[in-house]
Amino acid sequence: MTTRKPRKKDIIGKKFNMLTVVKPTEKRRDHMVLYECKCECENTREATSWQLKSGEVTRCKKCAAKYKKDNLNKYHSINNMHNDDLDGSNPHIISNKRINSNNTSGYKGVTWDKSRNMWRAQIVFKNKAIHLGRFHDIQDAVDARQNAEDELFKPYLKLFESRKN
Repeated sequence: MTTRKPRKKDIIGKKFNMLTVVKPTEKRRDHMVLYECKCECENTREATSWQLKSGEVTRCKKCAAKYKKDNLNKYHSINNMHNDDLDGSNPHIISNKRINSNNTSGYKGVTWDKSRNMWRAQIVFKNKAIHLGRFHDIQDAVDARQNAEDELFKPYLKLFESRKN
């Protein structure tokens, strides 16, 4: 019976994205050797060969945080290019009638309150959730939500259209 020797591939000096492998450490993660790596910014980070090869770890923690922040800002600026906010509300979101996939009532802004066995109506306007009440009948909750939309959204959307033109 022969014993199998573990395969050891030398990754010292190899570059994986922004990290260059400097040396193995005595530390282990999931029975794998942790390597000390140097980032392009001169900071160090430890990672396993699998993390480096798979791309799970691509930079030091400082650069990873900066990259995440930069990309988050880029994401928000791209998604808000058509954002014509008025007083903290977005008309594109207000005019969206899509119902969330986890909605159980079938109506936007109407949910079942298990603790009180009643339907709850609410609306979000200018980044604030407004509680419209609890109702025994679902249609009363839907009507309350629709009335709030008419009262809050319609004047706001008219103002937006007048500014747009």
